[in-house]
Amino acid sequence: MSDARIEAVASLHLLVWIAKADRALHASERAMIQDALREVGLDDLVSARELFDDEFEIADQVALLRTKVAREEAFRSAYQLAFVDGECSVEERRRLNELRSVLAIDGAREHELAEAADRGRQAPESAAARFRGAIRGLLDAFKSGGG
Repeated sequence: MSDARIEAVASLHLLVWIAKADRALHASERAMIQDALREVGLDDLVSARELFDDEFEIADQVALLRTKVAREEAFRSAYQLAFVDGECSVEERRRLNELRSVLAIDGAREHELAEAADRGRQAPESAAARFRGAIRGLLDAFKSGGG
């Protein structure tokens, strides 16, 4: 498996960790992730069920993100996902802060990445489309030299 695909799957695990913040994963969320995986060509590596049901350590997934660009793209996508429904819960915010720390992203860079995610979030599209966009952004970043 290429480094880009390894980093994309590791990043997807981080997105799932953010999504699981409210401890409720609905069938529609699983379907949305499976559709996104298929659309970006990662469904041959991992299913939404595997992503949601796998037990994993955040540090192990972060260790697979070998470049600064990969770590930043993972954080930007996690931030975008936390706000996909227009709000970020207290637990999602706590997880974002923990993820920022583990990824070693400083406060100023966090602000820049959050602004980029906010700009993407303001587009008039569905939550599912925004989520697919976050996954596509991850894969595109890794394909173009981020990983």
